[in-house]
Amino acid sequence: MIPAEVAMPPITRSAARTPVRECGEPLVPVGAVALGKIITEHQYLLETGRKLIKDIPAELYLRRGAALRLALAVNYMRKADDNYRLVVNTAHRSKEEQLEMQRLVLDKVKNLYPRLGEDKIQKITQRYVFLLPEKDPGLAPHTTGGAVDISLVKGLNRVPVAPPNTPIYAEISRSYYYENPDKITSGQDILYRDNRRLIRAAMIHAGFTVNHQERWHFDFGNRQWAVATGHPAIYGYID
Repeated sequence: MIPAEVAMPPITRSAARTPVRECGEPLVPVGAVALGKIITEHQYLLETGRKLIKDIPAELYLRRGAALRLALAVNYMRKADDNYRLVVNTAHRSKEEQLEMQRLVLDKVKNLYPRLGEDKIQKITQRYVFLLPEKDPGLAPHTTGGAVDISLVKGLNRVPVAPPNTPIYAEISRSYYYENPDKITSGQDILYRDNRRLIRAAMIHAGFTVNHQERWHFDFGNRQWAVATGHPAIYGYID
């Protein structure tokens, strides 16, 4: 859970003050909304190599409206090239799964920055995984079923959006990193920029909002989406 001394980022503070008009949409399997066009790779199971949490589903789920919008996004991409397929790495998380992912990222950050104090470690960690508030688990985007982490493949190959083995904690993982002309130093950088633009354009077209810190993360219907769009939040906590 979030220690009292660790301040929330501005968008999280705004989201915490945003009410939810829960629409009651169910969770549905992501892979079923656009057969053959969407691939699921369960990040949690890939990270751990095994099920540490009892009864965690192998399938990935989103709220029905968010899942259908993913189909819109992949169809948008396939207008540019019919070989594109969307890879969903993370969708809905239970509270237990969110806490376990939080622990995994926290351990990675500690290993990267062994000399930093606990408060700074927590602040770095919350850039890349939501630190779950004890009294408001629905503030974490993935616990609403309205947040999704994605990548893209073309044929059998992963579409590159960053240099190989780039840590997710690096500045380069920010969504608009390559929009800064100073960061473009090679043709490969232009390719990374253009691939990110394609993914963002498709997701925005489908109604999702962009997470500026995480190039892979997009929101629909939850409180972070509501803050970014001005629309009412329609997805609260769902287990």
